[in-house]
Amino acid sequence: MVRCRRVIHVRYVHQNRTRARSTPNTALSGVRITQAKIAELEDKSAKASGDAKARYEKQIKNLKASRDNASAKLTEMEKSSASAWDATKNGFADAYKDLHQAYGKAVEQFK
Repeated sequence: MVRCRRVIHVRYVHQNRTRARSTPNTALSGVRITQAKIAELEDKSAKASGDAKARYEKQIKNLKASRDNASAKLTEMEKSSASAWDATKNGFADAYKDLHQAYGKAVEQFK
């Protein structure tokens, strides 16, 4: 009975992972959109001077680190096995949430 439940669980997880991979990859789109937003901040940084430029560059550095972390988690999620799917999915979700919050803070700081 326990083995049967485990097999059903593994199939369920695998089906969800397959479905998530077959739908348009909104996670990748989100990372790409954030990259475009970082590029916009870099343009503003290039036009700024003095203290404002230093603040932009600090925020951009933090955003790029968050973006790289989210991209790494996305790659990890794409390569995960059925048994590791939930853990890697949650890892990416946390990394993407951190990236989104970091961007929000950066934008808010320069309003």
